Amino acid sequence: MSLEDAQKLIMTARIQLGWVDISELEAEDATDTDEDETEE
Repeated sequence: MSLEDAQKLIMTARIQLGWVDISELEAEDATDTDEDETEE
């Protein structure tokens, strides 16, 4: 199993258990993308 596969598996489990809210992740991803663009 690759590291990427393991990370996806863990994140899926966290979402299913309610430890992580998918809407928070989407908002965080959008913020990370914006920050990446401004660093260039």
